Amino acid sequence: MYKKILLLSLAILTVFACQRGGGYRDMAMITDAKRSLRGVKNALEEYWVDNATYPEEGADLEAVLKPYFLRVRYKENEDAAIHAASIQNARNQLDNITNLLANVKRQIVPRLDSSLQVKMLSHIEGVQNLISQYMLEIEAIEIPQVGIDAEDEFKAMLDILKEMNPELVISEIDDNLVRKGQEIIQSLDELKKRMAERLLDSVRVANATYKADAISRTFKVYEAYLTHQPLAQAEVVIPEREFENIETVLDTLAFDSLLIQVMEDIKGGINQYRSLEMRKDDMAGLLSGIQMIKRATAIMSKYEGTIRKNVHTSAIILEANVALHKMAEAIESYRRETGIYPSDDADLDSILHPRFIEITMGGDTIDRYEENLSYLDGFPSYLVVDPTSRFELRARVANEARTPIFSRVEIVSDWKKVVSAFAQGPTYRTIDPKVTYFLTATAKDSRRTLICERSPVREEKKAKK
Repeated sequence: MYKKILLLSLAILTVFACQRGGGYRDMAMITDAKRSLRGVKNALEEYWVDNATYPEEGADLEAVLKPYFLRVRYKENEDAAIHAASIQNARNQLDNITNLLANVKRQIVPRLDSSLQVKMLSHIEGVQNLISQYMLEIEAIEIPQVGIDAEDEFKAMLDILKEMNPELVISEIDDNLVRKGQEIIQSLDELKKRMAERLLDSVRVANATYKADAISRTFKVYEAYLTHQPLAQAEVVIPEREFENIETVLDTLAFDSLLIQVMEDIKGGINQYRSLEMRKDDMAGLLSGIQMIKRATAIMSKYEGTIRKNVHTSAIILEANVALHKMAEAIESYRRETGIYPSDDADLDSILHPRFIEITMGGDTIDRYEENLSYLDGFPSYLVVDPTSRFELRARVANEARTPIFSRVEIVSDWKKVVSAFAQGPTYRTIDPKVTYFLTATAKDSRRTLICERSPVREEKKAKK
C-alpha cells in the first residue's frame, strides 16, 4: 500500500514539476535528459524481454543494465583515414574526367559529321580505357602497364574541334544575324507601307501594324545584344507567333502579288534567322566541348603528375587495414557467441577462416580468406588484454616498406555518458517487477526540472484489473 501511495505521489509531483525551464540552454538540457531517460527505459524493456520481469525494487540500475549499454569500439591506425582520403580523392578525379568525357560524347559528338565522330569516339575510348586501368590500380588489384598517352588523346580531340574554327564561325554568324534582322525589319516596314496603300479594313491594319512593330522591336533588341550595345527597355515577342497573328488578322485574299511577296519575305527571313541561330548553337557547343576537354586534360595532368604517385601504396595499405578490421570483427563475433575472446594460444586460423566463407544465393561458396591474408606480410599477431573486454591484432602490410598496422577492440559502457545528462538520478521504483516500474531523474537546467518515464501497460496488469 505504501509503495502505491508513493508512486501516486510521484505521478502527481511530476505533473507540477515537469515544466520547461527558461532559455534555449535550459530547453536543450531538458531535451537531453529526456532522451537519456528514454534510453534507460529502453534498456529496462530489453531486460524484461530477456528475463520476463523488470529489476526488483532497490536494484542497482548500473549493474543490472550494464550489458545493455555496452558497445564495441574499434581503434586502428590514425593514418588509415589519410590513405582512405587519398584513395577517395583519386577516385573522384577519375570520375570527374569520366563525366566530362561523357558530356563531350553526349553533347558534342552528335554535332560533328560522321567521319569526325568516328575519330572523336576513338580518342574518347582511349582515355576511358586508361581510366579503367587506373581504377584497377586504385582497387589495389594491379599496377597497369600503361600503353596510352592521355595527353596525346586529349590533344587530338582538341585539334578536331579547333580545326572547325568555332569562334570564327560564331563571329560570322553574328554578322549574318544582324544583317538578316535588318532585312526583316525593312520587310516589316514595307509591309506596313503596302497595307496603308491598299484599301483594307482599318481596324485590321492597325492591329497588324501593332504586331509588326512588336516584331521590329524584338529584332532591334536581338541586334543590340549581338553588337554589344546597351539594351533599351522593350517588350520582346516571339516573331513566328506574332507573324502568324498578322496572317490571321489580315484578309490575305485582298492582297496583291507584291504584298504577298513581302509576307513571304518576312516569313522566310524569320526562318533563316532561326536556322542561323541553330548553327550558332552548334558552334557554341563546340566551344563548350573545347573547355570540357581542357578541364579533363588539366585533371588528368594533375592525377598523373602528383596523385597517382602514391595511390597504389595507399590502396595496398588501405586494403590491409580493411582485411585486419574484418579479422577483428570475426574475433568479436566469436565473443558474442561464446562470451569471451579466444585465448592467446588459441588456433586463430581455424576461428577466422570459416567467417570469411560466403554462400551466395545461388548456392556457390566463395572463400575470401586467402585474398584478405594476401594484403598482409604474414599472419597477424594476437594479444588478449582482457578475455571479456579487449584484444589487439598487429600486422605488417605486404608492401615494400612493410608498414605496421593494428586493430584494437574494446568493450566500453555508455552508462556514465547517459547519466551525465542528469543532475540527480535516475531513480527506479516498482510495486510489481513483473508488471510495471517508474523512472524519475532531474535535468541540469536552472530549475532542475523533474522528468519521468514509466513502463508500458502490459497484459498482466490488464488481467489484474
